[in-house]
Amino acid sequence: QHARLSLFLGTLCISWAPIFVRWIDAGPTMIGVYRCGIAAIILLPFLIWKRKKLAPQTEQRTYWLFIILAGLAFALDL
Repeated sequence: QHARLSLFLGTLCISWAPIFVRWIDAGPTMIGVYRCGIAAIILLPFLIWKRKKLAPQTEQRTYWLFIILAGLAFALDL
């Protein structure tokens, strides 16, 4: 049940992002900086709290492949 609520709230935030970007009087580069900064502020404490449970095995190639693909997709989105 908790996972569904988290998924719903995440989807809701992502769907409202273009509206918030429209309200901001800033260029695309500054908006990208804000998006990364806000995400870091929100996700960094969670990562520190869950670090041991989420630690990947370094030999898992598919894990690193997905991390690299996600990073590229995010960079292209910005």
